Amino acid sequence: MNWKPIDSGVAIKVDNEDIHSYSDLAGTRVAVKTGTEGATFAESVKKHYGFTLF
Repeated sequence: MNWKPIDSGVAIKVDNEDIHSYSDLAGTRVAVKTGTEGATFAESVKKHYGFTLF
């Protein structure tokens, strides 16, 4: 699977044409690696952008 970064170490599938910013994640479930800086960041912005973590 190919991935592309969008910001701050976050990556999405290359063939995804729908997600270009954190706002586009509203209503989705986002996977994070527990214990990482990325997980801490995602936890801090999930409410603002309207996504959940798993």
